[in-house]
Amino acid sequence: MAQQFPAGGPNQSGSSFRQRLGWYLMGVAIGLVLVGMIFQARAIRSQRMQAAQQAQQQQQQPQPQAGQESAP
Repeated sequence: MAQQFPAGGPNQSGSSFRQRLGWYLMGVAIGLVLVGMIFQARAIRSQRMQAAQQAQQQQQQPQPQAGQESAP
């Protein structure tokens, strides 16, 4: 028994389906680009924080004075 849809029900034309699929895939692509940008921004921020920590640690280490030799 075939199901009958009222007037204005689901569109049976293939072009409409392809158009809706195209819009859906466009939305998915935009979402994936945004997620990629967020991950990239987080990675860059992490690298900058690590570099800042290393620079801070190097500044805190005592520097040998000029004319003084460090122990081997």
